[in-house]
Amino acid sequence: MNDIQLSKALGLFSLVLGGFELFKGRAITRTLGLPMPAIAVRAFGAREMLSGFVALAHPDNKGPMGLRTAGDAMDLAVLGVAMLPANRKRHNAALALMAMLSVTAIDIAATAALTRREHKALATARRTRVKRIGA
Repeated sequence: MNDIQLSKALGLFSLVLGGFELFKGRAITRTLGLPMPAIAVRAFGAREMLSGFVALAHPDNKGPMGLRTAGDAMDLAVLGVAMLPANRKRHNAALALMAMLSVTAIDIAATAALTRREHKALATARRTRVKRIGA
């Protein structure tokens, strides 16, 4: 799978995950013992879906993957709070945290690959720039 295909796959993943968060926010907060209202999880779902749409619209751009990675940081922070000893469901949160770390690693790899693609394209453009006549 190349970097653009990975970007598209992550965009689709964002749409599915965001939809799940949007429509099952209350179930997610209960299952993970999250100390936040379900509306917050729904807002995270909306953010996730927006990231997915942007990634699908611009799969060759590192920006949407950067947005996904920033969203991952917010998700990891919430899951970190859910790992506190007071949470009786922290074992569920630990599983979600491990999955989230895996997805974050993939997002970082995709962002790096798209960044390399962009640098290569810029280097090629500089190398093949045609000089203007009379300049």
